[in-house]
Formats: sequence, structure tokens, C-alpha cells
Amino acid sequence: MGETSKRLASAAVLILFYLFMIFYPGFYYLQTYLILLLGGAIGIKEFYNLSDRGEDGRPFRGTGVFFMLLV
Repeated sequence: MGETSKRLASAAVLILFYLFMIFYPGFYYLQTYLILLLGGAIGIKEFYNLSDRGEDGRPFRGTGVFFMLLV
């Protein structure tokens, strides 16, 4: 599976979650939180995969995930 198809698949899943969040009346804030958490996790994983340079420099993934959850 190529990079473009992975991104399209993740976008399709997020769109389905977003539509479910809009049209389902109960637990509105919980769904919003979960959608934002899922989007943040996917985004930070993508960012750290792009910034990883192998042995020359590895990003602090744990610290970044902690602060993403904190924000």
C-alpha cells in the first residue's frame, strides 16, 4: 500500500467518524474529544515519521505524545 492510498484511507475513516459525530445526537462532547484525539495521534505519528533521520537524530516521541494529549 503506497503513501497516497494510506492517506486516503485514513481520511475516509476520519470523514466517517466526523459524519457520525455530526448526525448522532448523544455524547456530543465525548465524540468530539475522541475524534480530535484520533486526528492528533495520526498527525503526530506522521510528523515523527517524517522527522526521523535514523541513527543521526531520533525525535522524542514519548514527550511529543504526552504533550499532544495534554493540549
